[in-house]
Amino acid sequence: MSESTPAREDPRPAGWPAAQAPGRMPIEKYRTFPPIDLPDRKWPGRVITHAPIWCSVDLRDGNQALVNPMDHERKKRMFETLVKMGFKEIEVCRGRTVAVAVPAAAEIEVEGHLHPAVRQPEGPLAEFHGYHGEPWNSPTLEVTCISWRDDPIYQTIIPGWYEHVYIGNVLPREPLLRRFVRHLDPTADVHIPPYANGFLAVIRIDRDNPGTPRNLALAALAAHINVRNVIVVDRDVDIHEPSEIQWALTNRVHWLDDVFTIPGAQGHEMDPVADQRGVGVKVGIDATYKRERREYGERVSYPVVDLSAYLS
Repeated sequence: MSESTPAREDPRPAGWPAAQAPGRMPIEKYRTFPPIDLPDRKWPGRVITHAPIWCSVDLRDGNQALVNPMDHERKKRMFETLVKMGFKEIEVCRGRTVAVAVPAAAEIEVEGHLHPAVRQPEGPLAEFHGYHGEPWNSPTLEVTCISWRDDPIYQTIIPGWYEHVYIGNVLPREPLLRRFVRHLDPTADVHIPPYANGFLAVIRIDRDNPGTPRNLALAALAAHINVRNVIVVDRDVDIHEPSEIQWALTNRVHWLDDVFTIPGAQGHEMDPVADQRGVGVKVGIDATYKRERREYGERVSYPVVDLSAYLS
């Protein structure tokens, strides 16, 4: 670098290792795999002249699923901790039919050639909303080899059921909704019921103002695009019991006055009641006790009975 050339500022956080200097790719270390004569297949016998498009496919990024995703500093501390624990580079081996390094300890390894411009309908697949989804026009992958270890373990989740909803909707999004809602009411509780596919949020509050439930519902609707319906209930309703929520909807909602809708709102594109782009109607329901409308006393409740005091 000459004296007249200004040094570029390093954009990486302080303390990070030096950037790896780019170098020539050691292509002489690898050889082209020999063609395989299979008359009923096209790719095994074809010799490629340029690098194919490839990608490593796994379950979704663990950092994405965290309540508070790690920043650069936290990732650096985690990496240094793993090194101190003895973790080393991932051992790789050469693929059998593609010139790509693959994890040597993989349980199951699928090789092939991705054709981004060649699309075919994929599906229908079991989806989180409980239906078999519509076929998607997806890029095609021509599989050339499948390898596996002895007694391989296939790790996945149960699609279209509670496991799918808990991992993909409830766990990562309840904390997000809670932050939005508690900006308005620091004591509010939030629950995303798994039986509603992540499209419903229930908020429990100590109601002190007639307009508060609507504001809280709007905050929840704005927190995440998947949330389509929001129900706000009082503290005496157990938000984890579906029968309790139904009781509040039946006994505390005047359907002309206590419900508001937002038409033309963007939602999830796989929402069964929205159009194919996910545009539909979002709904907020105030299912709180409105004493200003009619004083109706308190809910019936019974003290807990210790049966051991009577059955001895």
